[in-house]
Amino acid sequence: MKAKLQRFFEISGFEGKGKVLLVRKIILTMIIICGMGMVLMNASTFNRNYVLERLETHSYEPVQIAGDREATQTFVAQKAHLWKAGVRLYTLDKTVLKGKVKAEIRDKDGKVLSAIEVPCNEIHLTKYDDFTEFEFNTDLKKGQEYVLAVRTEGSPKSDNLGVYMGKMADEQKDYLKGSTVYGKNTSGQDLRVRWVYQFLPVVSVAFMVIMLLMALIFTWLPMDWIDARWKRKKFFPQAGLNRIFGWLFMAATPFFCHIIMMRYYDMGLGAIIHQATRVPLVVLLNLLIYILVAWIFYVITNRTTVAASLTVLVASVCALGNYYVFKFRGTPIMFQDIYSLGTATEVAGNYSFELDLRIVYSLIFTIVFVTAALSLRMEKGFPWKKRLVGLLACAVALGGFYHILFNTDFLKNHDIQVKTWHPQGYYKRRGTALSFIITWTYNTIEKPEGYSVSAVEKVAAKYPSDSEKKNTIGKKSPNVLVVMNESLADLNVDGKIKTSSDYMPYIHSLKKNTIKGHCHMSIFGANTANSEFEFLTGTSMAFLPPRSVAYNSLVHTELANFTTTLKQQNYGYNKAVHPYYGRGWNREVVYPLLGFDDFISMEDIPESKLDFIRAKYMSDEGDFKLLKEYYEGYRAKNQSNPFYLFNVTMQNHGGFDAAKQGDIDRPVKITDSKLKDDQAELFLNLMKKSDDAFKDLTEYFENVDEPTVIVMFGDHQPALEDSFWNAMYNGKSVDNISKEQQVNRYVTPFIIWANYDIGSEDNVDISANMLGAYTLDKMGVQMTGYQKYLVDMHKTVKFVAGEFYMGDDNKLHRLTEESKYSKKINEYQKLQYNLLADTGHTVDSFFNLKKNGK
Repeated sequence: MKAKLQRFFEISGFEGKGKVLLVRKIILTMIIICGMGMVLMNASTFNRNYVLERLETHSYEPVQIAGDREATQTFVAQKAHLWKAGVRLYTLDKTVLKGKVKAEIRDKDGKVLSAIEVPCNEIHLTKYDDFTEFEFNTDLKKGQEYVLAVRTEGSPKSDNLGVYMGKMADEQKDYLKGSTVYGKNTSGQDLRVRWVYQFLPVVSVAFMVIMLLMALIFTWLPMDWIDARWKRKKFFPQAGLNRIFGWLFMAATPFFCHIIMMRYYDMGLGAIIHQATRVPLVVLLNLLIYILVAWIFYVITNRTTVAASLTVLVASVCALGNYYVFKFRGTPIMFQDIYSLGTATEVAGNYSFELDLRIVYSLIFTIVFVTAALSLRMEKGFPWKKRLVGLLACAVALGGFYHILFNTDFLKNHDIQVKTWHPQGYYKRRGTALSFIITWTYNTIEKPEGYSVSAVEKVAAKYPSDSEKKNTIGKKSPNVLVVMNESLADLNVDGKIKTSSDYMPYIHSLKKNTIKGHCHMSIFGANTANSEFEFLTGTSMAFLPPRSVAYNSLVHTELANFTTTLKQQNYGYNKAVHPYYGRGWNREVVYPLLGFDDFISMEDIPESKLDFIRAKYMSDEGDFKLLKEYYEGYRAKNQSNPFYLFNVTMQNHGGFDAAKQGDIDRPVKITDSKLKDDQAELFLNLMKKSDDAFKDLTEYFENVDEPTVIVMFGDHQPALEDSFWNAMYNGKSVDNISKEQQVNRYVTPFIIWANYDIGSEDNVDISANMLGAYTLDKMGVQMTGYQKYLVDMHKTVKFVAGEFYMGDDNKLHRLTEESKYSKKINEYQKLQYNLLADTGHTVDSFFNLKKNGK
């Protein structure tokens, strides 16, 4: 036995220095075994949906089932697990129906295997609505016949409630075996049903296991013995199998990286190959990026296997990060997100990181590649002189690549771009690596056409700033509380959603001394700081580097804004309040530059007053209670100066997984079966809590004996699951919805409420960059010339957000298209550029109040 073991060591090359190689192979073997365990233990999470739906397009007729009547459909199980069945139900009117619809799955002997009940007033009612879905979640035997029975209980015949039926298509004859209504057979007529089965993709799981087994075999191949046996060195005197395989892995690296990246978009090998034949230049540029990265690692390590492994590992980590970022906020990683890395890591622990087939596929590809490459003997590459040549070649290649991307029109001429308003589709079509690099090219503020300081001064002359010390409207200036409410959104702007009760009843009911409507934002699901930046500064992210975070990349010196305007007319308190970590979005540095006298973060709030509702998220009720205490404390010390506070809430922050964040009471239920979603329902109940808290806040200041204005708006819509948004858009993905629907995804509610007469308006369209000036105008306080300009601009251009704007023609226009508003848009962009970019020539008198009346 000892002799055999010794012989094994000899032929495997594990003697002497080869012991290090043995240890490495053992470690790699353990990694491969862990990979197998990950695949097998998570197999149940890989389930995919198999959907069967009627393929006919011609008309179908309703059949009455109200009055405790029943319709049945005999069908042959196509898979072993029926998840749900969607049935098209109808009614002749929209009145509230009584009773319930009960759906059952029965076996051939009539035994009920699963039964689901839905109240009649919660179903989809017309043929233009989607299917009413019954989630059976029951195991069947593939190939056997079963019966779907649908009947009403407690529903009077007068309700005209029924089910649609039609002639079966030829493709359905294999699995639809007749139907009955009231116990009578229907000739050639079948229920309109969408069957959704779930199945485990056994081939995919087996493929991953086989790949891991092949990696395990390759890991233990005795390369030295094979070299000697086949006398490879006779044909390759300078290279053995280790060196040859090392260069083969190096050559395969860019292809593996691209496959791993694109697997996260659920693109299989066939789809990737098709993409390569359809847009070869795009794929080639992606591969070139990976080649450059691999070459950099090779110059550093001088080992092909190490360079290849590091490149694939980096690509895999980046792909995984991009997947989760997209999952949580609805947009992929862009270059500008690098500046927000600190904030991202702070909130990452509040999200649920689940595995699915795409993740595991890519991880297995990574494990197979890296373990196989590192199992080889690591041989040195070039001597140092050649490495210097390689380093020089690498620098030249990087410089050339940079020049082409940043200093030429190469990308533009080949129509290679990423529209960052809605980037996910472009990342899939252009490739992740190339798309990320493209967003890097957007990282500078573009000078507007025709910009000059004199052009700005010409506009400024038309809008002179008020004086710091001039009295306002002959009475005391009102207190003002600004509340930017995290993820506050009314989902009914995206599509009608039916609920058991109103989730924002108080806000919806407000009329007296209230101005409210739709606030158009430039972000969706994340990058909160950009919304507060737009509100405070009156500038739009539409003209800034896409996906940039202004607090991280732009605010480095004092900047005139909403706060400085109030401060210049003797407003007191002047504090920003955010009940979360203060270092997020660089606020600790930025807020003083925006004129705030102090910043109160979670670290500054006594533990006894931290009313957490989810994880470490402060409730709006607890947050607003603090605002009242801050007001009372200030007023007890200062009886003259008006009060100003800027508050960013935290209650509704993303990550709506109840198991991860903690659940809350849910009096509001989603009654629309196609939109039934646990996370969406949790979100709507959070909106109800925000609504209740806002009611309490306004009722408190209703009784305050001095004029007070409260403005509240949502920073962005919530990043809910893709499945919910797809259902909201009737099965369409967000890549395929209309531009009107796209714009609606960036709409949040705003409310300007006062305890004195400011008039009443409803359904006002505005964007966050105009809302601050609009609020000051309604308050009747002093305003800068720039703020007056924004108020005047709103009369003709209702909002500017993302890549769209809307004029008083009530039509959506892209920023790039010519319209009768283009001149005004260009003029606004010039003013913004003067404030943010051309800081050495900023027209200060336009962006600040006049000093001492001058």
